[in-house]
Amino acid sequence: QRLSFHESPKLYQTFHRFHHRFSIYVPPSAANAVTCGEYFLAYVAPFGVAALIGRTSVSALRLAVMITSVLNVLVHMPRIESWSKCWVPFFWVSTNDHLNHHRKLQTHYASPTFNVDNILSCITSSWKTEENELGQ
Repeated sequence: QRLSFHESPKLYQTFHRFHHRFSIYVPPSAANAVTCGEYFLAYVAPFGVAALIGRTSVSALRLAVMITSVLNVLVHMPRIESWSKCWVPFFWVSTNDHLNHHRKLQTHYASPTFNVDNILSCITSSWKTEENELGQ
């Protein structure tokens, strides 16, 4: 089982529920509507761990934070939803994907960069195809 804010009721209630108060109308500012705990766990900790493991330069870390921040606002912009559905590659989180996540809460967990759901789906379907070919 994946450990995510949505698949653990305790994590959802403690850290992420506030963000989903914006489910019917999702303004771009909803990108920043997170609790302090969620901000630390989902936004600060990954960059900290990556910086420690990869010995990242300060400028590279700043660039990564800026890109993530901009993408986080973009996935919360209803005005570009139809455009993103057509033009954002399947391996990135589109505005359409993320707004569907706000509407349904049970799909498209990834945000705001790589679409982990689509990437894992592609990999697992590839494995199933290989298993079927080997079994024949």
